[in-house]
Amino acid sequence: MQAEYSLVRVLAIKVGLFVVLAFNVPTSAIASGEYPNDEVVVRFSIDPSVLDDVTNVPQLASALHRELRLEAASPLDFEVVVHITANIYQNRAQQQHAEGSAIMVNLDKGKPLNDRVKDLRFYTYGDFDEEEAWKYFGGKIQEALLYSMNASGAFKAGEDGTVWTSVSSVSDGSKDLSSENGSMVVEISAELLYRDGSKFGSKQPPSGYRQTLNSVQILLEPAEPQAAEAEPQTSPQTELAEATSPEDGISGEYGYDPGGLGIEKIDGQYVMYDVRKSPPQYMLLTPIGDGQYSVDYNGVMAKLTFSVDENGQAFSISVEQEGHTIKLPRK
Repeated sequence: MQAEYSLVRVLAIKVGLFVVLAFNVPTSAIASGEYPNDEVVVRFSIDPSVLDDVTNVPQLASALHRELRLEAASPLDFEVVVHITANIYQNRAQQQHAEGSAIMVNLDKGKPLNDRVKDLRFYTYGDFDEEEAWKYFGGKIQEALLYSMNASGAFKAGEDGTVWTSVSSVSDGSKDLSSENGSMVVEISAELLYRDGSKFGSKQPPSGYRQTLNSVQILLEPAEPQAAEAEPQTSPQTELAEATSPEDGISGEYGYDPGGLGIEKIDGQYVMYDVRKSPPQYMLLTPIGDGQYSVDYNGVMAKLTFSVDENGQAFSISVEQEGHTIKLPRK
């Protein structure tokens, strides 16, 4: 099958995306002077209101998964890797305890990013999928709160290992949050790797360039462990079916105007179609796992993975075919 007929390539051409998906900021932003031509910029942000209902660390990780935003730009001629991390501490006088998230975003020259991380093109360690990477990140934060040299001793885990907490304050990094009475700061930041052609790359920008890294600080208060909620006795496929019925959680359009993919349920089966073709040409989706489907596109199988929130509503779709992946947000 010729490359021009691959689904991922067709999507990339129609949406104008190839290596890094830079959606909300025009690619001319650096050239127009919005970002300095001698500075690598990385800024994290999150709406504090999305953390109001957090009662434990897994919920914190889930909220970060859904709503953490990244603004980043690079003027360099080589790739810069942004590895999302968490620094856990009680105050700045301490040596911070750093944990990696297993989630990385790559920056290319002239392609600034400004969107929620989940809607950007990102990579994960090893065999982690998106959900597994964020659960791993939450697990490492829990370990740091409980067992690191910075641990206050005030945080406790329930019988299932869940660390219970509340969010008392959020800072954009312009000021340092202070902790007391056993509270601790989780700072969402990043390690930058400059792929300058050396064997392992460099953690510092090259001579003549500088970097700006703005973090998000989240002040966590300890809370008493609560009883774990009983898991429903259903299979993943049944859970997905219940989540999408009667209000279907994955049907809709994914991508960027005017192109993209449509998902529809017809006679009890999901089908995919190109939103720009009329009449639509439907392609049958075959379930292969929890939120995952395969589809035959011009004789080449593609794998679709839906990212679904706790209400069963899909917010993005990843399309994998012949070793290439493209991720599209829900419109």
